[in-house]
Amino acid sequence: MRMESLKRSIKSNPYLERIIRPVYELFKPAQKRSEAEAPAAEPEAVPPPPACGRKVIYFDITSYSVTDVRTGIQRVVAKFLEHLEEMVRDEYDLVCISGLGDYHIIEKETFQPRWDLPLAPHEGDLYLSIDSNPVQPCEYWDTLRAWQQAGCKLIACVYDLVYIKYPQYVSDEAAVSLLSRWLAHAAENFDGLVCISKTVEDELIEWIAEQGIQNSKLRTGYFHQGSDFGAGSTQQTAPVQALFARICRDKPMTFLSVATIEPRKGYPDLVSAFQGAARAGVDAILVIVGRIGWKYDDIVARIADPECHGTSVFWFSDCDDDVLDVLYQLSDCYISGSYYEGFGLGIIEAARKGLPVLLRDIPVNREVSQGKGAYYKDTQDLIEMLKRISEDPEILNGQEKIDTLSWKESVAAAWRTIQNMIQVGRT
Repeated sequence: MRMESLKRSIKSNPYLERIIRPVYELFKPAQKRSEAEAPAAEPEAVPPPPACGRKVIYFDITSYSVTDVRTGIQRVVAKFLEHLEEMVRDEYDLVCISGLGDYHIIEKETFQPRWDLPLAPHEGDLYLSIDSNPVQPCEYWDTLRAWQQAGCKLIACVYDLVYIKYPQYVSDEAAVSLLSRWLAHAAENFDGLVCISKTVEDELIEWIAEQGIQNSKLRTGYFHQGSDFGAGSTQQTAPVQALFARICRDKPMTFLSVATIEPRKGYPDLVSAFQGAARAGVDAILVIVGRIGWKYDDIVARIADPECHGTSVFWFSDCDDDVLDVLYQLSDCYISGSYYEGFGLGIIEAARKGLPVLLRDIPVNREVSQGKGAYYKDTQDLIEMLKRISEDPEILNGQEKIDTLSWKESVAAAWRTIQNMIQVGRT
């Protein structure tokens, strides 16, 4: 019944399709397998069960294990998988789990289910969900509550509250309902919620108070995301560099925006501003890097407008990290049009490459850029800003350097926050 409920929840929902439908399709034959029914697995390296007396982190990668998207939330999960195990080795074993067909252990590298290995959290253990798994904690609350009663702490990551504050930016009402239900459930029952910015933590605390949620054991905290782009392969990126050189020919200023094509990213405003600036004699181009998201038809039509194509706006619908790295290197400034963000990873990626930033003036952009960027309020303000920048490039070139973290440092900061939650919760 749980899987049928999941199927109904994601039907005709593009927001959830990208994350959750692959989960259903891959595991729908395996609702509750016995060891005899499970297919034989022949892994190269069998993960040992936790050592006797050792504490365990049960790291939930339900969605991550069945999707090939490695941006956004999935990038964060990948970096935790890469760095966390080494950080906790002295105190914890890290075991990956999936919530498909009831919670079970899966292999970290191959994601093969290990129905033969016991899953029995106890005192001192930790359930940690950095992944986007809005269905599992609600559907399997009886299981998680039993773990919690046995002494296992429950911690999840909150990336933003867009579905609470700006539901019009989410794909549809079903997604809003599912995500809102998850947040309420987590706030009422979990031991800790770790956010990806102080802005999100403040929004979360305010929302919990507004809802009248009472959970004396709940602790909140936050960390900032990192970036560790390296130099791209010369052979792979040479065509991109040549194309970029043609695009930027005779244009003194190139602005790069990296974000999914969806309503809250504010692309129509950016397009309008660059068109308006061009009419005012500003020689600058906007390069957009973003995959198709949801509610995108009008946005794509705006980007593809003949007035934009080949003049002031260009769009790369899909780039791997090597190509994106090159685009950061060849651009003059990073620009964001987002109306709302949980963090704004592009700011940090750009800062890591030494780029100045031009951002919509919203609280999280101020936080992530540490107040060191240039800011605008609306489309007309951006047009005026582009004019001033064209006359005085030092508005951008004179920006202070934004402090950034590597992903290893980011995961370490997150782990310190989680440790504080656990220790406070046990006093």
